[in-house]
Amino acid sequence: YQDLAKMLFAIKIAINNTKSKGPIGVLLPNSVVTIASLLAITSLERVIVFLPYNGGRSTLEHAINLMGIELLLTSRTFLQKAKIEEILPSKLSCERLDVEDFVNEITAGRAIDRTTTSPAATPRVL
Repeated sequence: YQDLAKMLFAIKIAINNTKSKGPIGVLLPNSVVTIASLLAITSLERVIVFLPYNGGRSTLEHAINLMGIELLLTSRTFLQKAKIEEILPSKLSCERLDVEDFVNEITAGRAIDRTTTSPAATPRVL
């Protein structure tokens, strides 16, 4: 549970540090990171949109635009392993947040440092 709690905390901080305040698109595999992401997004009272990746680039672009997604939460590793990195448009109409950019590097000390340096990153307790 400690790893799940760390991921949850890291994801909440990362989301709070973005400009996005609207719906969040999730393009992740079935994993612990996905569960932590869903809990984090829900606790921030944000709308979660699971994005289709089996329909190709145009389907993904339409889903992002139609749902008004302002933030895309994904994983470079997932996109590479699933061989679907080409479905992401080169220019997204929303911010992109890759879990590798913050989950693997986060430690309790770094998480605390980030919250004290950014007033917008104050997490709420679940």
